[in-house]
Amino acid sequence: MKKFLVWLFCLILLTQPVFAQSEKLIILNTNTGQNTDADTGQNAGAGEQNSSDTTENTDNVNTQQTGNVDISAPSALLMEASTGQVIYEKDADSKRPPASVTKVMTLLLIFDALQEGKIHLEDEVTTSEYAASMGGSQVFLEPGEVQTVETLIKCISVASANDACVCMAEYICGNEQEFVNQMNERAKGLGMENTHFVNCNGLDAEGHVTTARDIALMSRELIHTYPQIFDYCNIWMEDITHTTKKGSTQFGLTNTNKMIRQYEYATGLKTGSTSQAKFCISATARKDNTDMIAVIMAADDSKARMRDAITLLNYGFGKCQKYQEDTVKKIQDVPVKHGVEKKVGAAQMELFSYVDVTGADLSTIKKIVKLKENATAPVRQGDKIGEVIYSLNGKEIKHCYITYYQLMQGGTLDFTLSATPDKSWGTAPEYAPYSYTEQPTVSIPYIANDLDLFEGEITAELKSTTPEAVIHYTLDGSEPDENAPVYSEPFVLKETTIIKAKGYKKGFVPSRTYSIQATKAVLRPALSIQPTKHGVAYTYYEGEFQWVADLQKAKVVETGTIPEPSILNAKLPDHFGYIFTGYIYAPEDGVYEFSTRSDDGSVLYIGKEKVVDNDASHAAIDATGRIPLQKGYHPFALHYFEDYEGEYLGWSWRTPSMSKLDAIPTENLYIN
Repeated sequence: MKKFLVWLFCLILLTQPVFAQSEKLIILNTNTGQNTDADTGQNAGAGEQNSSDTTENTDNVNTQQTGNVDISAPSALLMEASTGQVIYEKDADSKRPPASVTKVMTLLLIFDALQEGKIHLEDEVTTSEYAASMGGSQVFLEPGEVQTVETLIKCISVASANDACVCMAEYICGNEQEFVNQMNERAKGLGMENTHFVNCNGLDAEGHVTTARDIALMSRELIHTYPQIFDYCNIWMEDITHTTKKGSTQFGLTNTNKMIRQYEYATGLKTGSTSQAKFCISATARKDNTDMIAVIMAADDSKARMRDAITLLNYGFGKCQKYQEDTVKKIQDVPVKHGVEKKVGAAQMELFSYVDVTGADLSTIKKIVKLKENATAPVRQGDKIGEVIYSLNGKEIKHCYITYYQLMQGGTLDFTLSATPDKSWGTAPEYAPYSYTEQPTVSIPYIANDLDLFEGEITAELKSTTPEAVIHYTLDGSEPDENAPVYSEPFVLKETTIIKAKGYKKGFVPSRTYSIQATKAVLRPALSIQPTKHGVAYTYYEGEFQWVADLQKAKVVETGTIPEPSILNAKLPDHFGYIFTGYIYAPEDGVYEFSTRSDDGSVLYIGKEKVVDNDASHAAIDATGRIPLQKGYHPFALHYFEDYEGEYLGWSWRTPSMSKLDAIPTENLYIN
């Protein structure tokens, strides 16, 4: 009887489906080997060990196979990066020490600081006594040694340098502990529910834990938000220079992630190993425009770590089908009551994408549009007036909200504020944005009219949605309190002014401070030139770009002149870019509005001022900007790159005397 039960249990296991899209795999692991670095022949130490990982050793691996996936590590997870969809997981929520994979979060905070302008790549950072004392994997920085931010990023990304991590933590936050606090806050914001960091480098410490799922979440955030990380984590070898009181010496960095040399689709990201954590990795890879993140925790050695990661990645690339809409599509017009316009168009709020691992026919995906019968003016930006429901084989797979299309495309925004929260769509996170305040609080004052780049003089009118609220305000940039002037009537501004206002009411919590700068237009002087030749100059590039700044690093393929900015003569369907330059003639004094519509990124400069920022890899969308110009000739530069899946570039302007945006005439474009 006992034999029969064992036979029946095995038969049940063998006849189960491989797995469905979100199904958790339960995999039995019987590994009992010692925590040994197979490449060094020694136990993994306190810091990450630099290992060669030159071969895959499949001998003496004791694993239990489920379906098509054979993973020896006790914790693992595979995620499709663009959607965040989990394809495979094994004990993915068990808390374990992550070793140097911790540095994914460290790098995320560094790039956050760069993006916010708090630090810059060329900034010089001085090594403290504490930073120099880290031990483990390091680049042997000495106390008082100065390195640039960019060099320290390389040390962290390539050599997994613990000392460089502490240097950057101290530079950004003053001390490591405050930096760690921010790491934990960032983790909380990403939904990393089972993570707690104690240090910034991953050295073993009590309570320093995370999970395979949480590592995937922070890895996705890093590569999605800051794809430039790949410029660093794909460096195989590079020298840095130590300059101290003893003189200058060269130090060679070698990448701890051997996968970037041994797996053809590898793009990053970070390895780690300590005596407690064993061998971990967050491995990223790209194949056929599909990005994967494979997380392995507590593997027995470096070869098992790599073998498991490659197994997951190959499985994902073999199983995944990706369905991606390339543009945000207009749906149909919706009637509007009591509005200037009788109808407004509606469009999806986001692009629809879906990853399938079941082998389904994605051409059978169905789309159902549900709209409100009508809307009442005024409409608000981001108002949800319906949804698009996608289904596959009769099962709902995703829904996307629909918003007012005209507001997404720019133009005049008419809106109303309410003293009570609108919870008709719910207060769950997926229904944000919404307003919900427990305490009686005065609403933040606001100004209804546009004060940016006004000409002559302008009238400002302060309002509050809280009945009987008293608004105190200042015009000198100081913080308004109850001793500040009380707003009673609209006031006139003739110069650039910082307005700050705060609402008060007895029995209520005062509002937060409202701050806005009313900016008077100052005309940018025209150049004293008289060009006679119409056209624009262009420089054509080829390569993979995520930001227009990447064009400066690319190889120049071609230069020349054409009548106006155009990408029609690009030699490739994808992965190319242009920089168009010349002079644009402004026919009158005043404030000009410029617009670009691009798929993917575009940025327009007038002189040295960035006027339109439509950067990054995205579908065809519009962006606008305004600038005051004196009549005459002004230099411009229009940067554009095409990533993949669709290409488009157009630009337009609205002169001071025009009522709407229109194409920029070629007769207004000149070159020397």
